[in-house]
Amino acid sequence: MQSLSILAFLIPTLILSQGAFAGVSPWGKFDLSVNVEQNYTPDKSTAEGGLWMLSDKIEEATKQSPFLVKDELLNKRVQEMVCQIAGNYCSDIRVYILRNPNFNAAMFPNGMMHIWTGLLLRVENEAQLAAVIGHEIAHFLKSHSIKQQKSAKSKTSAVAWVSLISSAAEAGYVGDIFSLGVLASVMSYSRSHESEADAFGIKLMADAGYDPRQASLVWDYIERENEHSENPRKRSVFLASHPSPKNRKKTLENLAAALPTKTYLSGDKNYHLLLEEHYPELITAELEKRLYSHNEFLLQHLKSRKIDSIPLDYYWGIFYKNRGGDGDRQLAMKHFQKAIDKGNAPPEAYRELGYISLKDKKMSSAKKFFNQYLELLSDAPDKEMIEFYLNMDG
Repeated sequence: MQSLSILAFLIPTLILSQGAFAGVSPWGKFDLSVNVEQNYTPDKSTAEGGLWMLSDKIEEATKQSPFLVKDELLNKRVQEMVCQIAGNYCSDIRVYILRNPNFNAAMFPNGMMHIWTGLLLRVENEAQLAAVIGHEIAHFLKSHSIKQQKSAKSKTSAVAWVSLISSAAEAGYVGDIFSLGVLASVMSYSRSHESEADAFGIKLMADAGYDPRQASLVWDYIERENEHSENPRKRSVFLASHPSPKNRKKTLENLAAALPTKTYLSGDKNYHLLLEEHYPELITAELEKRLYSHNEFLLQHLKSRKIDSIPLDYYWGIFYKNRGGDGDRQLAMKHFQKAIDKGNAPPEAYRELGYISLKDKKMSSAKKFFNQYLELLSDAPDKEMIEFYLNMDG
C-alpha cells in the first residue's frame, strides 16, 4: 500500500451555519463539560476502580486477540484521528481495530476504544468515522460508563452488569465474535447519555476540523440498512446499544447547522486508499453472514460509492452464488464473467465459473476455467481439489 501523509486525507468542504433556529440554539440543552481529569486513574478499592481493572483485563486480552487488525498504517491513521478529536486527552485513549463484519464501536472506562471492521467498511469518509469516534470519546469524557454503573436500577442489576464484564474478562472474550457482541451490548448507555454523546461528539469532530454534517448520515445509513435486514425488528448490535429515535437524524442535522461557518474536512477519496487492501476481507466477511437482504443493501451502497479498487461484480457473483435462488446461478456466472472482462477480477472468479460449469455438466468449460485459476494462483490453497477435477474424465 502506498504511504499516505496526514494532509493527503484532508479534503475540504464548506458548511454554512444557519445559526440559531427561531432564536433558540439547539445546543442550549446539552452539558458539554468534561467529567474526567487527564491521566485519571480511580482508587482501585472503589466500584469505579473495580470496573476500571476489569477493563484493563479486557484490554490485555484484546492485545492478544486473533481478531486484532495489525495494519500499521491503518492503526496509525485511526489513532491520529482519535488524537485530533480527543485533543489534550490523546494519551488517555487507545484504539484497537477488531475484525468483526458488524457495525460497532465501544468505549471502555479505562480509555480503551474498540472499532469493528464492519464500521470501517460502511462509513464513506474520514468525517463519518470521526463522527463515531467523537461519539465514543464523548462517552469517555462524560464518564458515562461510570454513571451508568452508579445509576443501575437496583443493586442486583448493578452486580449483574459488572459480573458479566468480569466473566468476559476472565474468558478473554475477544476470542470469539459472539462474545464481542455480548460485551458491546453490555457497554450500553441510557438514552440521555446517548443524546449527550451525540451532541458532544459533533462538537468534538467539528473542533477537530471534520464536517459535522456527516454525523447524521452515519446513523441514517445504519437505520436504513437495518430496515433491509431479514428481520427488521431485530436491531443491529450498534442500534441495540445506541437508541435511535425518529427525530435523532434531525437533531444531529440541527446541531451541525448551528455550528460556526468555516471550512471543514471530509477526507473522502484517500480514506478508500487506506482501506484498499482490506476490502476483499471485509466484503467477504459480510457475505459470509448470508443475510441476503442485508448483503444486497450493502453491495448497492458500495456500488453507489463508485470505489474503483473494489471488483464489485465479483462480489455480486458471490452473493448470487450464496443465495442460490431461481436464476441466481446464471446471474452469478454473468457477474463473474463481467468482472473478468473488466480486468479487475481476482483469480477466484475463474474457480467460481469452473464450479458453475461443473454443476451445468460442462466439463470442458469447467477445466478451462480451473486451469486459468491455477495459472493465476499457482499456490492456491485448494489446488489439490482443483487438480482432482482437472484429472476427471470428460
